[in-house]
Amino acid sequence: MSSKTMMVRMLLSMVNGIESRLEFYFVPQLAGNNLADMWFQQDGATCHTARATIDLLKESFDERIISRNGSN
Repeated sequence: MSSKTMMVRMLLSMVNGIESRLEFYFVPQLAGNNLADMWFQQDGATCHTARATIDLLKESFDERIISRNGSN
């Protein structure tokens, strides 16, 4: 297996792990809060800025995301 293939697999694994933690832990923890006045800010790690991750965050924070790929 090439190093590029290994890197892609590792990145996909990280993205999937982050999505899972957001969906099943982080977002439910926010359920009782008024998110209309809340912004989400994150570091610029590649797996944190993947389109799937940003889309999941937008479900809760709409356009109130401070991130490399947060705006349309």
